[in-house]
Amino acid sequence: MSVDDQKTVNGNSLYYSVEILPNKCKFTTDEAFSKRDFTLNDSLTDSFTGSVDSNGGELSFFTNSNPYMKINSEIMKVDASGFDIGFEFTGGNWIDIPQIDDFGDFELHLNVVFKNEEPLDSTLISGASGFSLYNNLLGNLVLRRPLPLGGTDLSFCGGVIYNSPSLLKIKRVGGTITVTHNSVDHVTVDSNPVNLGINKIGADQGGIDDFDGSASGFKYYTSGNLSTGSLIRDMPITDGFLVDPLIKDLASGNDGTAINATSANWPGGSFNNLIILSRGEFGTVASSHNAGPAMIMHSGEADGTCYGFPRKPNGGGCSSPDSFDKDTELSMIFPSMQLNKGEIYFNGLDVKSLSHRPTTLKPGEAIATRAGFSCSIIDYQDEDTNTVPPQYKDRRTSNATLFKKLFARHPHLENRRLIFRSGFIVDGVIDESNVWKREYVIDKANLSNGKLSISALDPLILSEESMAKLPKKSNGVLEVDINNSSTQIDIKDFAAGEYGSNGDSITVRIDKELIDCTINDWATGILDIVSRAVNTDEADHKINASVQLCIKLENFNPVETIESFWRDGTDIDNRFYDDYTDAINATTNATGPAYITTPTSVEKLVNEVIRSWSANGLAVYYSETEQKLKIKASSDFSQQPVTIDYKTQIERETTKLDRNVKNQFTRATTSFARINSGEKPRDDN
Repeated sequence: MSVDDQKTVNGNSLYYSVEILPNKCKFTTDEAFSKRDFTLNDSLTDSFTGSVDSNGGELSFFTNSNPYMKINSEIMKVDASGFDIGFEFTGGNWIDIPQIDDFGDFELHLNVVFKNEEPLDSTLISGASGFSLYNNLLGNLVLRRPLPLGGTDLSFCGGVIYNSPSLLKIKRVGGTITVTHNSVDHVTVDSNPVNLGINKIGADQGGIDDFDGSASGFKYYTSGNLSTGSLIRDMPITDGFLVDPLIKDLASGNDGTAINATSANWPGGSFNNLIILSRGEFGTVASSHNAGPAMIMHSGEADGTCYGFPRKPNGGGCSSPDSFDKDTELSMIFPSMQLNKGEIYFNGLDVKSLSHRPTTLKPGEAIATRAGFSCSIIDYQDEDTNTVPPQYKDRRTSNATLFKKLFARHPHLENRRLIFRSGFIVDGVIDESNVWKREYVIDKANLSNGKLSISALDPLILSEESMAKLPKKSNGVLEVDINNSSTQIDIKDFAAGEYGSNGDSITVRIDKELIDCTINDWATGILDIVSRAVNTDEADHKINASVQLCIKLENFNPVETIESFWRDGTDIDNRFYDDYTDAINATTNATGPAYITTPTSVEKLVNEVIRSWSANGLAVYYSETEQKLKIKASSDFSQQPVTIDYKTQIERETTKLDRNVKNQFTRATTSFARINSGEKPRDDN
C-alpha cells in the first residue's frame, strides 16, 4: 500500500502520522523530576560529611543513579536511599491480628523503624501466652518467652538502632527460637515449645507499653519457614487505616505465595537515608547551609552528560548506570499535517513513502509472514526544543539536524516501537473514533542523504533466531566427573537460581546424555540423580562439561505451549497477548514426554508445533488493528467446498493452470520417538 496526502473522503482529509518511540532517560520524566525535591532538616557547615536528616521527595528512586545533592549552588556527592516505613505507631494505636495458634515451627518477618528512646518499655509484638518482643528502657531488644510450667524467660536480642529501617525475623525450629535483629542472629533454647498466641503488633496485651516507631511487611509462615511453610498472615490491612486495623487472613500455597491478597499501603510515608560523601563537586564551592529545600539528582544531571536519553551501550551519554528503562519512552510524532491540538509534533514525514505490507497466513504450516511498514522522514535543523527536557534547556543546541543528534545520543532505534495512525480530519480535528492504529517493532533505521528510512515489522520479529531461543543457554559446568556410580551432579559457574528451586524436578543434558534430577541445593549447585540415559545412551562425563537445562513437555496443549514459548523466550510485551481459550479448547493435548535439549529459536519451535497439529490448521499471526498475537484453530471439516460454474462465474479465457510441480508432495514420512533425544533429528535418529 502506498498513500498520498491529497486524498479526501466526503470532503474530509485523510490524516497519517508515524510515531517513533526511542528510550529516554528514566530520570527525565515529569514524574522523576517531581521526586527530586526534598527538605534537609539539618544545617551544614562548609566541611561537614556524614548522615543528615531529611524528609520528602523519593530518594529511593535515585539510589542506583550515582546520585548527587544540590543545595543553593553547591553540588555534593551523596549516598541516598529511602524506605517505606509503613504503619506509624504514635501512641495509643496498635494492630490486632487474628490470633496465631502455633506449637510447631514458624517464621515471622516485620520491617521496623524504632523512633526514639522510650521512658517505658516499648512493645513491638505480643501474644496471648505472655509472649512479647519489646524495647526496654536501656534501648535493648528483649524477647519474653512463656515457659510450659508457667512464668516467662527473658532473652537479650541486641541493642536497638534508632531511625534506621531493618528487617526483623523471629523463627522457631525444633528446640530453638532465633531472633534476627540488625542482621545478627540471637538464639534462645526452647526445648519444650508452647503456643505463643501472637495477636497484636504495636502494644502489649493490655494496650499499654505501646510502640513508638513504624512497621510494615508483616508476614507469618506456619508449619515451617520461609522456604517450606505456609503464609497465613500478610499485609494488606482489610479495614482501612483506622485504629486497630485487622490484617487479612490469607489462603496460601505451601511455597509461601499469597493468594487472593488485595494490594494496600500502610500510611506513614517514607524514611530517607541520606549520607553526604564529598563536597564542592564539579567546580562548585563548599559552603555553609541552613536547613531548607534541597534537590537530589542523578549523575547525568549533575555532570552535564544527560540530554534526556539513557546511557549508551558503550558507556557514553548519560553517566548514570541506572538511566535505562525499556518502558520509559520519548514520543516523537511525525504527522502528515500540523494540527492545533496542543500536542508536540515533528516535521518531515514523506507521506508518499508510506508503505504497508499485510500479513499472509500459513495455517497448519508456519507462523504467518510478518506484517510490515516502511516510511521515510526528511531530516532538518532542530533546536532540541522537543527532545531535551526544559530542565536542561541550557544544553540544547541547533548545531546539527534532528536525526544526527538523535543517533549521537541514542544510537539504536532498532527494536523500539513504531506506531502508524491513519484517519480523517473533520473540521480541522482528528476524528479519534475513525483512526486506525497499527503498532510495529523497528527492524532497520538508516540515515542517508538527509532522510531517515525506517522498516518495521510486527512483534513476532522478536521470536526470530537472532533474538530469542529456548531453552536459555545454561552457564553451569561439572565441578566433578560423573560415572556410572554417581548419585549427584555438582555444578559450578552458574547463576543463583538458574536451574530452579530446591525440590524441583528437572532434566539436564550433559554431552549427549539426558539425566532426570531433583534439585538438592539451588545455591551450591547440587542435583540428585533420579534416572540416567533418558531416551539417550549412558556415558561418563568429565569435569567442566556443560550442564544444559532442558525443557520437558508432558500432557501439553499446543496453543498453551506456543504462548509459553513466547512468554518465556522472547521480549514480546504482555499487552500483545490475547485470550486463547477457544483455540485451546479446539485442540487436543499431547502426552509426551518431548524434550527440547539445545537452545533453539522460538520461531522454529512454534513452527514445529504448528506442523505437528496441522490437522487443526493452527493460524498464528499478528493482528495489526487489534495489536494482538492471534492463534486460531482454522480447520472446520463441516464446511463444504464452494462451487464456481465456469459458464456463469468465470470470465472466458482468464483461467490458467499451474501444476507447480516443485511444491507437489507425492509421499511423506513421519518420524517419532527419536532413538537418542540428546542428538539432533536425522534419518537414522
